[in-house]
Amino acid sequence: MTRSHFGAVQHLGEGRYRVSVEGPRKPDGSRTRRSKVVRGTREDAEVELARMRVDMPSDPSVTWDAFYRSRVEPTFSGLSAKTADEYGRLWRVELAPRIAGERVCDMDWHRANEVLTSISAPTVQRAAGRLLKKMCNMAIRDRSRLLSYNPVDRAIEYAPHRPRRKALVLSDGAGAFLDAIRGIKYEPLLLCELGAGLRPEEARALLWEDVRPFELKGTVYCSLRIDKALTVVNNRGLFKETKNSSSERDAVCGEPFASRLLALAEGRSGPLCPSGEPYDPERPEAWYTSPVTIAHNWRQWCRRNGVEHVTDENMRSSYASMMGEAGAPDSVVAGNMGHSDGTTKGEHYQRVTMRAKCMAADLLAESLADFA
Repeated sequence: MTRSHFGAVQHLGEGRYRVSVEGPRKPDGSRTRRSKVVRGTREDAEVELARMRVDMPSDPSVTWDAFYRSRVEPTFSGLSAKTADEYGRLWRVELAPRIAGERVCDMDWHRANEVLTSISAPTVQRAAGRLLKKMCNMAIRDRSRLLSYNPVDRAIEYAPHRPRRKALVLSDGAGAFLDAIRGIKYEPLLLCELGAGLRPEEARALLWEDVRPFELKGTVYCSLRIDKALTVVNNRGLFKETKNSSSERDAVCGEPFASRLLALAEGRSGPLCPSGEPYDPERPEAWYTSPVTIAHNWRQWCRRNGVEHVTDENMRSSYASMMGEAGAPDSVVAGNMGHSDGTTKGEHYQRVTMRAKCMAADLLAESLADFA
């Protein structure tokens, strides 16, 4: 076989050889050639040349658009609806306009870096990078051997991520905040998020039947049964399972949240935040106010009433911050929030009991009482 078809081995010096192999022609007809320097014997260089030749794609004409539709998109059926929707959006909005018509086999680090750094938002850069990395891994495993390595690595020059300042409800302002939201439609959700550290999708999915009193040593707490979540896909509510096994739990909140939640629950049933539509077993999500509507209306309410807008997500951060100020153990706070504290003890050995959660709730109640 001639050199142009198979490749070449060039002796550079003692124990150093350059191996090169002819690649597929570009769309404009120009030739490409891959090469690398091998240290060792000539036999080592010839073995590497053979490996490079085997790794050449057998179908170099495949574009990213064709690869996405035929290989990548079908795998989304095994993902959660929200993840699949996000991947689809990243492809349509960010990656397809940049690489859809390009050949998969032409992707290298320089092109991957150029594509990803051309995206303006740092967080979107990283999200698109995760999808492109996934696609490149699939191209490596593809029978056509479209790629021999993954060019999306840690050397990609992402823009530095600068977290925005979070607006939080802290201990010294909690009383005024609770007075401000008293009686509004979203009060029960905010009480659950701020008083027990629930994720927004967990609070939105609660029924009043999930809100129950729990008594310990003469003190009544509020127990919240978390076994489902209401998320957003394509701007519509969609039920899903809890985030992980530790997220299915009984969360506890104490004063000043517990008595108000239990009073609101008295004699009521159905969603904490209903849409006004009757229950339909074919469309159970329609029984609940849309998460998109909640987020929009809550922002507008804060603007109209001169209350600093704290997002649903940051209510959970506010809970963790207030618990920290109160001196509650991290492992117990993490357990009430539905995840491990990150330690081996928390991950494998410790069980966060209802008694421990009640003790943490007492610490928060005492801390907030100092500002009453």
